[in-house]
Amino acid sequence: MILIGKIVGPHGIKGTVKVKPFTDFLERFDKEKIIKMVDEYASMHQERLITGFFGVKASYLYLSLLGSFKTVAKELVDFSQMV
Repeated sequence: MILIGKIVGPHGIKGTVKVKPFTDFLERFDKEKIIKMVDEYASMHQERLITGFFGVKASYLYLSLLGSFKTVAKELVDFSQMV
């Protein structure tokens, strides 16, 4: 697996997450893609479907993930995205 980004915080009230990308290929975050996420200790794994991509602002991406609400987004901080 390849590290493509890290969730650095929630964004807004609808469960959008702020991601610091570690890739030049932003199409890896395209809508309708499933990404694998691992926590910073690689002890917890999740898979989430990207349902929205809100572009780049100040070198961060804003993603909407299926099943994410504000409380879930807060819990995902420090998870890394892998492909």
